[in-house]
Amino acid sequence: MSIHIPESIADRRPAYVQLSYVQGGTPPHVSTTRATYTIPTNRLGLLTYTNCAIRRVSNSTILNRASLVTNYTPMSGAIATIMRLEVLLAATPSIANKDMLLNMPLFAGDTIDITTIDVSVGGTHDIVMYTGILLYDL
Repeated sequence: MSIHIPESIADRRPAYVQLSYVQGGTPPHVSTTRATYTIPTNRLGLLTYTNCAIRRVSNSTILNRASLVTNYTPMSGAIATIMRLEVLLAATPSIANKDMLLNMPLFAGDTIDITTIDVSVGGTHDIVMYTGILLYDL
């Protein structure tokens, strides 16, 4: 599959940024930002997709949640969650995944981040997160 970029956009130096976090055997942890990107001055962005998957690989002793989150923070500073994926089972195998195709415009100073949270007691997860951003000159 190829992506057609109109000539009016193609002459604006398009670039692609991918945020990613892939980790096996992740133990419980507080909210941790795994990757972040801020749209630079004189550029426009287009959030094209976000996807994530989480799989419990060892049992936790107490049922609690593990979350994968994609956040959007506009230059004004009001944080909004674009996607949240949670796993609530203590035993293996518990698996969750989610994909979203988007066409969300981003402006200079806007920030996208991917964050993980696991407040369970014991146990580990395999985590995969990707988010794609197209950039263009103004």
